[in-house]
Amino acid sequence: VIKDKNFNFFFFHAKKYPKPLVKKTSFDNVYIVSKSIKYKMSFYPQPYKYQCGPFALKYALVMLGRFESENQIGIKAGSTWWYGTDEIGLAKAAKFYNCKMKYFRREKPDDAIKALIEQLKNGYPCILSVDNWEHWLTVVNYQQRKFIVTDSSLDKVITIYTPNQLLKRWKYYDEDDDEISYDGYAIIPQYKVTTK
Repeated sequence: VIKDKNFNFFFFHAKKYPKPLVKKTSFDNVYIVSKSIKYKMSFYPQPYKYQCGPFALKYALVMLGRFESENQIGIKAGSTWWYGTDEIGLAKAAKFYNCKMKYFRREKPDDAIKALIEQLKNGYPCILSVDNWEHWLTVVNYQQRKFIVTDSSLDKVITIYTPNQLLKRWKYYDEDDDEISYDGYAIIPQYKVTTK
């Protein structure tokens, strides 16, 4: 074993380690296992701004008992660094993971909150378009008059919002039509969920 700050060099059977962690060297039977690359199934921030859609769907799927890679979700959704991820791409990715995205839209804040709570009570995490359709986040629960939210743009991904705090970010104002809306998508599994 040769140790370095970021890598361990081993003589071993590479098949015992996940492929993303292992790099083959030019030497026979010598591999590098990176300490900095890990399977990330926990809640952590998105590394790039354009990845909010795959992260939002990833966290919704976690709440439904599925642990999927945001990179694979991004591929299925057609995410790009110049365009991000739209709702059509997210719906395609959700379908691949055996879920439906049910769209809901309300014009009044109270109606939007009621619609969101109704979906959460049914056990469906909801992906919301926030910051004037510039970002996606996931609302995973409603307890004690507060929303539990996963927002991959934050260092502390799991946060709690009051209804008013959430509404401020959720509100979309269309200048051309002078209309306000609150748009969201309930993630509805097409399989039996074993988590609570």
